[in-house]
Amino acid sequence: MRYSKCYTHRLAATELDIFLLGYIFPVQFVLGVVGNGMNLLVLLSKGMRNRSNDLLAAMALSDMTFFIVMLPICLAAYDIFATNPNFRYLYFYIKMHVAAVANWWSAAAIWFILAVSIERLLGIMSPLRSRSYWSRSMKLSVFFAVVIATGMITSYHHVAYSCKILLMCNGTQLYHMCLPVGGQWPYNMSNTNPPALQNFVRVSTVVNALCVVLLPIVAVSGANIALIGQLRRRGAEPLLKSESVRRSSTDAQAIQHKQERRVTVTVVAIVSCFSLTQGPSAIVFMWELLDPSVRSSLTFNNIVSIANSLVITGKAINFVLFCLSSVHFRRKLMMMLRQRFPKKLTKYLPEFWHSTAENLTTQTTFKVAKSANHVRQPLCAKTEKEHMYSSTNKFTSITSNSSPSKVVVNKTRRATISVENGHALLALCKSNEAPT
Repeated sequence: MRYSKCYTHRLAATELDIFLLGYIFPVQFVLGVVGNGMNLLVLLSKGMRNRSNDLLAAMALSDMTFFIVMLPICLAAYDIFATNPNFRYLYFYIKMHVAAVANWWSAAAIWFILAVSIERLLGIMSPLRSRSYWSRSMKLSVFFAVVIATGMITSYHHVAYSCKILLMCNGTQLYHMCLPVGGQWPYNMSNTNPPALQNFVRVSTVVNALCVVLLPIVAVSGANIALIGQLRRRGAEPLLKSESVRRSSTDAQAIQHKQERRVTVTVVAIVSCFSLTQGPSAIVFMWELLDPSVRSSLTFNNIVSIANSLVITGKAINFVLFCLSSVHFRRKLMMMLRQRFPKKLTKYLPEFWHSTAENLTTQTTFKVAKSANHVRQPLCAKTEKEHMYSSTNKFTSITSNSSPSKVVVNKTRRATISVENGHALLALCKSNEAPT
């Protein structure tokens, strides 16, 4: 149908939407796609595989997909696209479905962050759980179960509005009008949708509010508080409970506690950011659910825009949180970048990247003692063979059954090797003397 009334060519709902989508979202998009891509690169590498990291990788994949799906909505904020009839027609046709898919992957990310919070809490409470790794079939089953379940819960977004494309301004302007399927229509218009569809949308809206917004945020916040409490308890526990405990078991326990604490700190940082950025959006969503009449308010629409931008920001800064909260993540990422790119590209990175990435091109299996009199056990002690790193990047191998001896590494360093309780102990000390 054609109408003589003319409207603005603007596709965004408000001026604030134009600013957020046109100027803020491009930055969020770059951080979200590139940052989550790097998260996937590191989290899926061989040395980083565990349940928590797999779930964090699934969350990163969900967030990255969310940003890619949101791209058409971002383009609509620019006049060059908003005034193009072909783009307008395509945008009006796919807008509701694009929003539905974006909500789908956003819900999947919420469930993955809930899963990783519960997994990390169980790992802290049950240390033996951290040593086991799930099978490939179990990992894929969890991933697809979350994706399919959230897809079913958010599927009502595809039919939540009844939209029509209209010809305005005497046929010179494409415009669209959308009315809620499950709500009352304005101007005394009759809702022509089938009652079954109306009830489906109403029930699905409540289910979505409970399963995607309210309950996950409450559960994630509760798990985060419990994780922080466990971190404090673990930090207060002494690593050496008795002098009679064997050095091998003591060092293994210390390493395990350190690894668990490292992963937990990262999870706590991400979960805390999630709660802060998702909280306002949940409040706004519940507000709209309880009072649908506020949808026509400009103030409410601006609040919705700010809350949505805050959610997008939370998805974009996960990479920053990984880098700031995990030294091991920075080391692993720097090592992988150096392997794939020349040093000319990596030398411009901030100084703390280089300070935490020294000697990463060669994998060592022990910690160097500070002095010849202070002997430390290797990090990865093996009962049959130890690989030891020298200052010249050469390796020497010994068997654990050999008697205590001395081995020359080079002219300026010498290594004293002894065997104690089946473990090879190594101490490096500077010396200009010939070995005895």
